[in-house]
Amino acid sequence: MRAEEQRLNTGGGNFAGGGNSYPGQNDPGPSDGGQANDNQPPDDGQDDDPAPPPVDPVTYELRLAVTTSGVALGALQFELRHLGASGGFVGRGGSVECNGSISGAMATFNNVGNGKIKGAIIDIDGFPVPSEVATCSFRTSEDLFPGSFDMTVMEATDADLGGNGQSLDPFPAMAVVDVRELN
Repeated sequence: MRAEEQRLNTGGGNFAGGGNSYPGQNDPGPSDGGQANDNQPPDDGQDDDPAPPPVDPVTYELRLAVTTSGVALGALQFELRHLGASGGFVGRGGSVECNGSISGAMATFNNVGNGKIKGAIIDIDGFPVPSEVATCSFRTSEDLFPGSFDMTVMEATDADLGGNGQSLDPFPAMAVVDVRELN
């Protein structure tokens, strides 16, 4: 064949789509490389199911309390765990933002990570129950309420001024009794 005939047979000329434009031919379609579909409505720029906008994290104050009545407590150890999917207590390790609420008592708290803290309160004079025992700061983009947390009492002893406090059986119940937005 001559060079011009070869060009016509290989698509270099107008017969094989080299210059004529037919619907769907030589048209790559949408910019994503897919095929154009004339049966689709025009894109109005809005998603059918848009994702919700991101929510900025909010800091909350949690109020923790012993919720059952009983003998005055001399010592109390507990764990507080967030049941949600995101967020955490403010501050790391022993610098977690928690404070004891019992006047004269020693209180210590440790952020162990994964939305969990451990706390301990000791009062050699004893403190009455039920009563608020601590406040802690928690930061999350989720909505929080008292049921967003689980509290487990690890140890509780009665107040014995002789230093021989006895472990209580059963342990008193504890809960997050109030959640307040700080910012």
